[in-house]
Amino acid sequence: MTLLVAELSQASAEFAALWQTNEFGDRDDGVKRLHHARLGLIELDFATFSVRSRPDLTMMVYTPATAEVATRVRAFVDAAPESCARHHSHRPAAEA
Repeated sequence: MTLLVAELSQASAEFAALWQTNEFGDRDDGVKRLHHARLGLIELDFATFSVRSRPDLTMMVYTPATAEVATRVRAFVDAAPESCARHHSHRPAAEA
């Protein structure tokens, strides 16, 4: 990460100035705004949890930030149940 920060700082004075203000850091919760290829702009709340038995691991959970986003995401998932199940299932394809 140090090499990346050095490279970005050298390439961009604006990045270097922002990095020096130290306004970057890990957040345990907040809102992410993402541009999804089919849904457009969506906002998701996120929360990060430590895994007690594995301090090197964390789990981040995303949920729709608004009822409107939840409705759009649900409609998207419902419109292609086989495709979503195939991409998100941990079962072998023969069992799906």
